[in-house]
Amino acid sequence: MPSSGPLRIVSVLGSIRPNRVGIHVAKYVNSIIEQRGHSLTFVDPAESQYDLPLLRRRFMDYKNGETVPENLQRLHEIFEAADVFVLIGPEYNTNVSPVLANLLDHFNNEYKRKAAAICSYSAGPAAGRLSGNNLRSMCAMLEMITVPMSLSWGAVGQSTFGADGVPHDAGMVGRTQKFIGEVEFYGQLMKTAREASS
Repeated sequence: MPSSGPLRIVSVLGSIRPNRVGIHVAKYVNSIIEQRGHSLTFVDPAESQYDLPLLRRRFMDYKNGETVPENLQRLHEIFEAADVFVLIGPEYNTNVSPVLANLLDHFNNEYKRKAAAICSYSAGPAAGRLSGNNLRSMCAMLEMITVPMSLSWGAVGQSTFGADGVPHDAGMVGRTQKFIGEVEFYGQLMKTAREASS
């Protein structure tokens, strides 16, 4: 049986653009995670503490004794401790956003045998599903196990959410709750499997 109890969940937002709507999606998804009693770390690459340069060296490329950049070390420790990742990103030209791909590419072993859940969004009706599919392939190459259910937000804009941060669309409220339930199930499942094999 999967273990129970709080999970260490890391949510990552894949946008740093001005006036980004993704921050509202992330805050709402994060609020549901916290309401359900999990430990949440929100990695927002727009914050200086999580800002990484274009990829030159992955964390694993640094040898013993070499000085690892502070932000890279910080993210390594956060990712290493995570039980499950929630990846929240827009669609850029049918693909994963460059900032999200760049951030994920800096690491490797930190993801192994961990669950990853995909939340995509776009201003159009396709809801970022193409980028979500590409992100699923990327997660597989990083040896993450993706949650089968995705959360896709279409026609997202500044008016999608109320002043309280809750979406006006009751259907999205229900789908988000179901999505987090799947995050919990697969997060616990993979956590149990890792503990059994250690």
